[in-house]
Amino acid sequence: MEKQTKQWLVRGSLLGFIAGSIFVASNKQARTKVITIANTTKTRTQHWIQVINDNRDSVMQQLQASKDNIMTIVDEASEDVETLMETSKNLKSHALNLVSSVQDSKEELLQLTAKLQAEKDMLEPSQELLPAPDEEDDQKKLEEL
Repeated sequence: MEKQTKQWLVRGSLLGFIAGSIFVASNKQARTKVITIANTTKTRTQHWIQVINDNRDSVMQQLQASKDNIMTIVDEASEDVETLMETSKNLKSHALNLVSSVQDSKEELLQLTAKLQAEKDMLEPSQELLPAPDEEDDQKKLEEL
């Protein structure tokens, strides 16, 4: 499948180049524009090649300085990533310890609540042990008042 795609791409590019060449060859304005762009590109390329050749040492020093600067930044970034990884591991450990402590506290509070409830139940008199009030006695007391 890849071979067919590659062949299709090569054929399409070749046809596009041929069609473009025919258009440029038949259109004087397009020919002039292509020639102008080619000359401009050639002139600029020659200029920059000459500038680099004339200043080879300073260009090489600048490139070396840029490379050293980039390497320093990359090294610092690597150290920062290592620090972040260590910190995240420590945070995970602290979070697990915190969850464990909260669960222990919850269990202790539940035990304390159960103990206090049991003591409260023992101290409160039961309503069933008290005698039922006589309704007649209550009415007599009300009438006396």
